[in-house]
Amino acid sequence: MIARPSEDPWAFSPPEERPLTSSGSIIIHVSVEFERYWAEGARAFVVKGSALEESQHPEVKALYERIQERMENGKRIVLFRREALQRVKKAGFDILSDYGLGQGIGLSPKEPPMIAREDRSVLKAGMCLSLFLGVRNKEMGATAMGETIYLSRTGPEVLTR
Repeated sequence: MIARPSEDPWAFSPPEERPLTSSGSIIIHVSVEFERYWAEGARAFVVKGSALEESQHPEVKALYERIQERMENGKRIVLFRREALQRVKKAGFDILSDYGLGQGIGLSPKEPPMIAREDRSVLKAGMCLSLFLGVRNKEMGATAMGETIYLSRTGPEVLTR
């Protein structure tokens, strides 16, 4: 899926044959299946002439890493989500709530648990999840990043970096 946050209104949609505007931004969300197992990731890019350059916002990357570190065995999803949203707000961003914060991932690209308000599941070692962070503010605009994460006994391990 691709989003063009420099256009208003915008949303993720399938790629289409349309030129990218110079100095515009795009977010690409990819889900990949191999032998029935899924992985997904998201990255933001800026159009520079005829090339794409990954848009690494250091403050968003640091925020993502702080949120990811809090994926702890035994923690309820509802608490993890609440903490993540508090961190986003404290960092001065608005969350792109339409896209959620992620979900379980395995034999299908969307499996329980859902990192959503109503999910009272518990994070457990052996889970594979996607963690998606889509944020915006007035200075930066909208950006996103996401990874597929395996929750081991010692904590989260990124599989898609």
